Amino acid sequence: MVSEILSSFSLLFAALALIYSVWYKDIKNSIDQWAGELPAPELAKERKRYITAKKELLIYRLLPLMLGAMLISILMCIEVIGILINTLTSINQFGIKAIKYYDTVQMVLVLLCLFSITLSIHLYKLFTKLQKNISNAQK
Repeated sequence: MVSEILSSFSLLFAALALIYSVWYKDIKNSIDQWAGELPAPELAKERKRYITAKKELLIYRLLPLMLGAMLISILMCIEVIGILINTLTSINQFGIKAIKYYDTVQMVLVLLCLFSITLSIHLYKLFTKLQKNISNAQK
């Protein structure tokens, strides 16, 4: 059962990581582009194009990526909470002898969950940076 769950989450996480690796450069460039200096107000057409491009990247790439990572994290956490409760119960009942019930597959699922949470936090930070960047450009 846990092996099937791990396989499913691994596949989802791999797809997410692939999309992230393809889109990261565009996201990072968009955040860094004109970070300190915007086109002068006289260049309204270029400024508008700049803002529109950033909004599209935010809505059509970064938002779905961030939400996907968060949903995967939530789904994993539900499973991981059960694993951690069972682990703590075993340790409480058997002490150090609980090591004989150690399951590598379950611990890999816990680790994958931690990676997913970390990626979700990272994407959220990128999202807020880009959102702030767009907000500053509209002033």
